Amino acid sequence: MISTTDFHFSEMTKQVNNENNALKPYHLEIYKNLTDDMNKLMEVKYKNRTKSFEFQRSRVEKIGIENIRVARLKRLESGHQKWLKDFGSSKKIIPGIKHLISVRIDGS
Repeated sequence: MISTTDFHFSEMTKQVNNENNALKPYHLEIYKNLTDDMNKLMEVKYKNRTKSFEFQRSRVEKIGIENIRVARLKRLESGHQKWLKDFGSSKKIIPGIKHLISVRIDGS
């Protein structure tokens, strides 16, 4: 059984604190606002997925035929474990560099 307390957002804040030392002060506020927004979005996504998993599990547990119930629970649990692993590995927030302008100067 998977506990919803296994996932902690404190890992993200440790990472952000390490990255803050490399940013210039005027970019820091913008970066913090963006990371806060992303953390909120990810927390909502995690809660929704967990709620969905719990609902699906409750429906599967009502199946009367035991071997079908066990097989579906096993498949559901393995899919949820895979999602948790993928979600955990993709929760890093990395500032990116975006190409803004290209200038071509032709000399005569």
